[in-house]
Amino acid sequence: MKATIIGAGRLVLPNPCVARARGWEHGLPLEAKVRIDLSALGPPGTIAEVGRLCVLERWRAKTSALPELCVAMCQESRRHGVTHWISAANLECDSVDEARLLHEVIQRRGLMRSDIPVSLRATDTPRSPPRFRFYTDEERGRAIAGELSGLRLPRAVSTDAKLGARYVGEPIWDEHFGMFAQPLVAAVQDVMTAAERYLRALERAQGRM
Repeated sequence: MKATIIGAGRLVLPNPCVARARGWEHGLPLEAKVRIDLSALGPPGTIAEVGRLCVLERWRAKTSALPELCVAMCQESRRHGVTHWISAANLECDSVDEARLLHEVIQRRGLMRSDIPVSLRATDTPRSPPRFRFYTDEERGRAIAGELSGLRLPRAVSTDAKLGARYVGEPIWDEHFGMFAQPLVAAVQDVMTAAERYLRALERAQGRM
């Protein structure tokens, strides 16, 4: 029987050579755009970057695909002495105003960390007028009226938060994807705990079926 790949993720380990050559702390791709000071959490060799997490659509809801992928990435991180991840969650918009609004909603949800110094290295912005907005006109109207509590969050933002990630700094422009993204930090142990908790809950639910 031929095996089928249903999910994948990218784990970029710290690279001292790249760090020295670029004047970065960890030698990770995200550092081209933003400096995240994680010195209080651990030395450079303990910080890695995750990204490109994807699961086939029919395997996303109520399956163990994503948590098992996260567990595997946590195990690999531990094998290399990595204790924390940095990444950036897709905000699903290419509008500066929309990205700022999403940032405010994330703050209102209590999903931001203010104890980690963050500064932008690059201030890139979209080169063309916005084509993709996350919120509907009705939702933007509610935001203008100050009603932010019930507004949705992008899938990546809410999923990463459930896995223990917390957001830092301001949204950054990702030219490759043509979307804004929100930098984040996650402790490997927190992700492992959240993923294992979800797997246990899924097993209990399946046992009742």
